Amino acid sequence: MKVYESKDIRNVGVVGHGDSGKTTLTAGLLFTAGASNRLLRVDEGNTITDFDEEEIQRKITISTAIAVAEWRKTKINILDTPGYNIFINDTRAALVAADAALVLVDGVGGVEVEFAVDEPGDVGELQHGHGYVADGDRGVEFFAGANGGDEVGEVGVGHGVGANEVGG
Repeated sequence: MKVYESKDIRNVGVVGHGDSGKTTLTAGLLFTAGASNRLLRVDEGNTITDFDEEEIQRKITISTAIAVAEWRKTKINILDTPGYNIFINDTRAALVAADAALVLVDGVGGVEVEFAVDEPGDVGELQHGHGYVADGDRGVEFFAGANGGDEVGEVGVGHGVGANEVGG
């Protein structure tokens, strides 16, 4: 197992409301980084981060899962978090460890109730935050960057994945 210096490790939380595409984006990031040899799918029940039988059956994330990818000599711990508010405490706990967050919003459904940040400090400690609009079969597009970035597909720690590489 490769050993990384702490300066070469990033923890990135993937957050958004339920069914916004967090696990699909995570699968796309892992495939693009070479951590998986094919693009895995929630509908097929074979994603790396939704491995529990109940998660596979319901096709939702119930607890935060960590997936690891290497990109440009940096180890990225991707924290795929639950989106439904019944599991919000698990999402909050994951964000404590996150250096950055990828925020997804469904491109068709828009912002939903679960997406609201109800505690001012929930994401206030993150160093970087970026937003994505996920639209099921049409992919994922970048829409905003907390650090002023505007590159399509920009990920919070400066690594990119194009919308066509993630979409179903």
